Order: sequence, then C-alpha cells, then structure tokens
Amino acid sequence: MSYGRQTAVLALDLNPWHGRRLGRQHLLSKLAQRGWDVAYSTGAYSLWQRGTEAFRRAPWWPSNEMAEGVTLDVPGKLLPRSHSRPYWDALAVAWHAGHLRRLAKPGGGPLMLLVYHPAFWPYVEALKPRWVVYHAYDDFARAPGWNKRWARMEAALLERADVLLATSLHMADRFPEEHRRRVRELPNGVDFEAFRQADLRCPDALVRIPAPRVGSIGTINHKLDMQRLRELAEARPQWNFVFVGNSYLESLPSEAEARDSYALWQALRQLPNVHYLGPCPYEQVPAYVANCEVNIACYRLEGGWWVHGFPLKLFDPLVFGKAAICSPLKSVEPYAEVVDLARTKEDWLGAIERALVEDDPARARARIECAQSNSWNSRVDKLEGWLQDLLR
Repeated sequence: MSYGRQTAVLALDLNPWHGRRLGRQHLLSKLAQRGWDVAYSTGAYSLWQRGTEAFRRAPWWPSNEMAEGVTLDVPGKLLPRSHSRPYWDALAVAWHAGHLRRLAKPGGGPLMLLVYHPAFWPYVEALKPRWVVYHAYDDFARAPGWNKRWARMEAALLERADVLLATSLHMADRFPEEHRRRVRELPNGVDFEAFRQADLRCPDALVRIPAPRVGSIGTINHKLDMQRLRELAEARPQWNFVFVGNSYLESLPSEAEARDSYALWQALRQLPNVHYLGPCPYEQVPAYVANCEVNIACYRLEGGWWVHGFPLKLFDPLVFGKAAICSPLKSVEPYAEVVDLARTKEDWLGAIERALVEDDPARARARIECAQSNSWNSRVDKLEGWLQDLLR
C-alpha cells in the first residue's frame, strides 16, 4: 500500500521489543507487514542505567536491527540522558532524535510519531513530526512511578496529538473534557490465525499436573487478587491452579506494598494444588491456554492502573471455544455474553464449576466468533484507517 511508503511511523515506548509480547508488537509488526515503514525505540539511555548489564553491553554509537519487518533502534551510550541536568538532557535527546529521524526515514520526508508514554514528550519537541498519535494503553496516572513531570508532559501531549487512542474509553476519563471527546478506543485483541494454527500438544510442564486445570496465563503482578485466588484454591483442593508468566511483584510503588504482595503470592504458592510454571515463549501460549480446562483473569477491583484497562489475554481462550472467567472490569462488561464475570468468592466458584461441566456447542461457537472478530488484524484495520485519514 502506498500510504506507509510515503510516511515513516516512529513508535516510542518504554518496553523493549524483545520482551513481553504486548499490544505494541502485534500492532506495529502487522502494520509493517501491510507495507508501512515502521521503526521502534525505547529512547536514549540515561545516566542512572550505567550500572545495568544492558548499558554495559550497549554500543557507543547508535545502530539498528530488524525484527518482524520493524526497524529497531539500538541506542548508543556515548551521550546518555540526565534528567537532573536540563541542558545536558536536551542535548542528549536532540542527538538521539537525529539518529531516530535518519533511522525512520533515511531519505527524509514527513514523519508520524506514535507515542506510547508521556515520558517521550521531549522527543516530540526535538523531532517536530508532521503528525503525532498518543496511544494510552494504561491508566498511567495510577501506575507506579507516575510524577508531576510526566503529568505536565501528558498535558502537552494531549494538546499536540492529532489522534488520541486508548485501550478502553474508561481509561481516558481522567483527560480534560475537550480531549476526552477526541479519544478513539482500540482494545487489545488476539492473534487468532496464529493461535488456530499453533501446535496444541500439552506442554511437558502441564502434562504432570492432573485435570481439572484452572489456568492463569499472563504477567503476575500487583493486579492479581492473590487473596481471592487463595480462597478459591483452598475451597477446591481437587482443582489445580496453574500460573504461567513472569512475576513483577517487586516493581511496586512502595517497599511495603511489594512485601505485602510478594507475601500473599508466596502463601498462595505453598498450597499443594497451586503450580507456578514460570514464563513460557509466546509461541507456547496457545498450548497452555488450550490444555487448561478453564482460564481465569482474577483482578483486584480496588484502584490501580488495571481497573480501567483491557486484559491483554481476554480473548485467548475464546479462540478454542473455551470458557474464560474475568473480574468485572468495565472494559470487559460488553463481552459478558461470552466471558463470565465473577466478583465474589461464590461467583468465582460457581463460574468455574459451570465451566468444568459445560457442553454447549452453540456457546463454544459464539466464543470462537467473538475471538475472530476481535483479532489483532481487525485492530490494525482500525488503526490503519485512522492513520490513513491523517495522511489524507
């Protein structure tokens, strides 16, 4: 398609490309497959990273590599940022921004910036792109590390952005009214085609765990309701609760909160019917989902960045017509016909029990159809349409 070759899309996000498989990788790699010139960067290194392994291994001069059709920035460490020294920091951003412009569009031409976090506002100022798209994938103001500096940057970004995207409309409730009306909703999706074609043989780690298996596949962090999960596991010792994913319980706003969450998680893991299998490669996620009799997303309902979010793996079990049970987040309520919502302990136990004995081909078909209509390809259809509207 011609649009993507005329304009470069440079995406800026805090998360490295070769890390957890998030919505950004799905959207950007599929844009690249459709012919768009797409580049991705996590920004320049900072002085506070000097003691990290990543900084030690980084090249002095910036370079790049390719992944899934996307050009990935490999930042150099010659001129790292320093937030406590404004002039130095501005110089470091300007130097790195020059590299990013050459990386994204070597021959020059208009640049479209896709910003995934307000922390990249200095790059908006330095790059002066023709178009800016701000994609708020989390309720950043509720997330760990949010500060007044980022709040000021987000206010500037809201004023400058040509398009505002949010994973759920509720996430934008904190935006000023004049910006809220401009928000377009782009929920998370599912890689439907890849899941349907995946190798679904039961993973070795899962074979050893007897059925029925209640799976919680995804990141283990502060959003999970550890207390509720422990209640469920204690109430039904004949069910095996399986957790697959990276644990990020240490990345919390305060040491006390981190200790409390970690203690609850450790207490949960002590139960004989609770099994933590650690992370798995993204290619194996379909096999874990398909070989758990029930899949759950048990979130805390008190305030946090996840309350207004959209579960990344909500549609994964639906690809196979399997039951999915989730806490009643506002973003999930529109899918209540195919996703069971549970709030209390009794709600959860009842929903899991019904799912374990369910034999309803019509309900299974409805789940599959829902997953197919909410594929990442359908999400890219929307995103691409909005970007083309800007270019026109």
